[in-house]
Amino acid sequence: MYRIFIIIFLLFNLFACAERPEELKIGLIIDSEATNAEESINAAELAVGQLNQQNLALKNERLLRFKLLIKDSGKQAKNAMQVAQQLIYEDSIHAIIGPNSSRAAIPVSLIAERTRVPMISIGASHHDVTLNKSFVFRVTPTDEQQIKLLAEFVGQKRSQMFEHDTDNSPGNVAVLFDKKNIYSRNMSVLFEKELLARNINLMQYQYLTGETDFSRQISSIISAQIDFILLPNFSDDLRHQVKQLADANVKINILGTDSWDFHTPPSQFSELDMFAFSASHPYKFNDNQKSQIFIQQYQRKYKSDVFLGGAFTSDAVYVLAAAVVKAGSLDSEKIHEQLILTDYNGITGKIKFDLQGNAVRHNQVFSISPNGIEPVDF
Repeated sequence: MYRIFIIIFLLFNLFACAERPEELKIGLIIDSEATNAEESINAAELAVGQLNQQNLALKNERLLRFKLLIKDSGKQAKNAMQVAQQLIYEDSIHAIIGPNSSRAAIPVSLIAERTRVPMISIGASHHDVTLNKSFVFRVTPTDEQQIKLLAEFVGQKRSQMFEHDTDNSPGNVAVLFDKKNIYSRNMSVLFEKELLARNINLMQYQYLTGETDFSRQISSIISAQIDFILLPNFSDDLRHQVKQLADANVKINILGTDSWDFHTPPSQFSELDMFAFSASHPYKFNDNQKSQIFIQQYQRKYKSDVFLGGAFTSDAVYVLAAAVVKAGSLDSEKIHEQLILTDYNGITGKIKFDLQGNAVRHNQVFSISPNGIEPVDF
């Protein structure tokens, strides 16, 4: 009788183990003070909830469940590294989504690469995030991709200006950037390089973090007859700069990058006799059913609008999930192999990765006005 009991007990445990789901632990690292933090967290939770309803399975036929562990990276690289190490060594995560800034993503990418934990960045555009790394990917456009697109846009618009008004349109190009901010400074360097390749000179105007009076720089911009100015700056600085340009009655084309905050409606442009353009990936304009469904689902659940931060985060989660299912395993090496082969139609369009782990995608310039945001063909 005792032997029968033991056999039944072992069979029961064997059956229970076979039925117990495999759990994929995803570490979401987010700067909670960033403007896109809430939507990124919401989008990740929405995606994980949807995936857990799909009853996905691995090759051993055990069900796959997704668990999201959220950590605040804060503003300091040191804190981002600490939470990444905690997720990897204490929580035993299988992959990292984030961080949402290059300042945090660069040091975290070093840890991910060293520990061979796959990482998909959702907002970091600096080239060092993926440079010389195999386990690190990103779904967002790089700084280089954005700036090249803006340089092409400026080159074509200058040519059109010369054709129509050679006497009054010098086509001068400038940048106003924060000398102390690594993102702003790097964008300026890249813009100069791309323009020089097109035989276009760039006039550079600097300021320091915390400055709010840009009258000195604007006076120089007016004197130099600038037609295009790149403002690769963040929302607080941008508001001051745009308002002061308007107050000075400057007629100019403002150029922007993914640092611009579209959570605030573009009312700051409402009284400006100028044009504003930005280079990023306008997922809302994609002829993409997934994009429209995502927006509807997000708005229905969270009663708020969603922008690129949420879209990129959702795509990152689904790209990871697809890689895990194809790998048929939670083994990081096998997941990594499938991430390299990614060919996924997501909310933000088709996603593939190049040899450096950067998303190969079609980026677009779009205009910003009181009437909204519209794609620009050129």
